Amino acid sequence: MLVLYRESDLDKAYKIDCKARAKGNEPWLKREQFRRVYESLLDMHFTRALDKNYQNKADELSEHIIDLVNSTLEKSLDFTPED
Repeated sequence: MLVLYRESDLDKAYKIDCKARAKGNEPWLKREQFRRVYESLLDMHFTRALDKNYQNKADELSEHIIDLVNSTLEKSLDFTPED
């Protein structure tokens, strides 16, 4: 699935991830390494939303997914993108 996102959303998510990693005393990813994680998270959440026949407008779905991704990043550092 092709997922488009704003660089500002990536930057915000990257800051959240760095903050969570600092709290957990985990090494930071480089921003371009994190991009792969971010895109995988977006893809996963969009796929789940589509599977549930999400009925909201596309822009509302996008904002909802971005919030879900940011929440996921704040709570867990164990996500590994699939190849």
